[in-house]
Amino acid sequence: MRKVYTIPVLILFLLSFWNLTAQTLVSTDPLPKNVVIEKFGGLRCGYCPRADDLAQVLKDTYPNRVVVINIHQGEFAEPHGDEPDYRTIWGDSIAELAGVYAYPVGTVNRHLFDDDITAMSTNLWPVSVQQILEETSPVNVGVETTYDSLTRELTIHIELYYTATSLYHENYLNIALIQSHIIGPQLGGSANDYNHMYMLRDLITGQWGDTINPTVEGTFLQRDYIYTVPETVNDIPVIVKDCDVAVFVSETKNEIYSGDVVCAVNGTNRYIGDVSLVDTVKIKRGSAGDSINFSVKAKSALTGEEVFLVTLEAVGLPEDWDASFTFGDQSFSDTAMIMLSQNTEEELIFQVRPGQTAAFVYFRVKFQSLTYPGAPYRYCKFYVISGVTDLVVNGTGGPESE
Repeated sequence: MRKVYTIPVLILFLLSFWNLTAQTLVSTDPLPKNVVIEKFGGLRCGYCPRADDLAQVLKDTYPNRVVVINIHQGEFAEPHGDEPDYRTIWGDSIAELAGVYAYPVGTVNRHLFDDDITAMSTNLWPVSVQQILEETSPVNVGVETTYDSLTRELTIHIELYYTATSLYHENYLNIALIQSHIIGPQLGGSANDYNHMYMLRDLITGQWGDTINPTVEGTFLQRDYIYTVPETVNDIPVIVKDCDVAVFVSETKNEIYSGDVVCAVNGTNRYIGDVSLVDTVKIKRGSAGDSINFSVKAKSALTGEEVFLVTLEAVGLPEDWDASFTFGDQSFSDTAMIMLSQNTEEELIFQVRPGQTAAFVYFRVKFQSLTYPGAPYRYCKFYVISGVTDLVVNGTGGPESE
């Protein structure tokens, strides 16, 4: 049963006269696109677990940047005997739009790459994901959820801000309920106890979403949805604590600009600010005993003064290497709490001193809000190589080359 109440607020701002006082979740700065992967498969698709593994690798490689929606559809999704029915009423139309020709396949932002259909084999996902992540979205997407366990009412608050004008005067807001940790059969998986993740359960805004208009630069939109979560879908229990809400904006039915996903219970993707590498070079070569510096800018999007947690993480750091960073006149080994004022950039200097051990080390700077611990963290990354004379680079464009 779908019960949805919608409260729209559309405002076209002239930024010199208006203030975005109602905006709390989204940034008004242009941001890169997030990726939305729609995977098509079924419980009798023997290669689907491999596609699931790849989708998870992509999510892990690009934290908070990749949304996965698993759509059970087609002949391999048809249950036999007492097998569970993981299908929805929505899957066939999405598959028809994508031009699904085999299983498993998927779409990446419903974008038309080098073919006449958006469906593509899994080997093309990594390079396609990388391409989309490097593009700028014309619209920023914010979402926050609350859930009442007594009534099973899920409240979804949406904020959209257009940093550029869309090619179309109408776009579409899509909200999907997805569920993970559904244990059941899967060919090619682990018998009858396969852990199904990110399974589509319902499209809260219907087959192709709710209309957005206007779609010009400076448009700020808020909508609130109240959705009654069903007890079951096709006799399969809907466990809300295992559910997420995926939100994305599409240009038409195809071409997803960007999207995000949050927990169904008290989830948020509130934009806290950002950390970015000032250096144009992400990989620097060093030598034993000599320091290498990277400059990083941190910026808060939160009102007033806020405390943030900055963490330096390293993968493959030898014991005789040193890594630290400074903020102001203070030095930190790996973690610091720093105070930032809204929209004011502050510099952090990260220092790496290689030892005698040859290594190629990956560093990640993690930026988190203490006031909003549930908000997605931001990050930037850099690399240091020392003592390595022969380096084999994987050029597939996949996550292993990052």
